[in-house]
Amino acid sequence: MSAGDTVWTGVGATHGFYATSDEPLRWLEVQTPTPRSQNAFYFPKGWARSQNPS
Repeated sequence: MSAGDTVWTGVGATHGFYATSDEPLRWLEVQTPTPRSQNAFYFPKGWARSQNPS
C-alpha cells in the first residue's frame, strides 16, 4: 500500500497490514452489520465491479 491507496475487504476475508517505515500511518476502518438473508436488496454486480475495477 502507498499513500492515497484504498483497500476493501469482504465479509470473512483474512486481512491485515503493518507499517514498514517510521512515517505516520493513518487509516479509517468502517464496519457494518452483515446483510440480512431476507427482506433485503442486494446488488452483486455492483460489488463485483468494486472488487475488480477496470
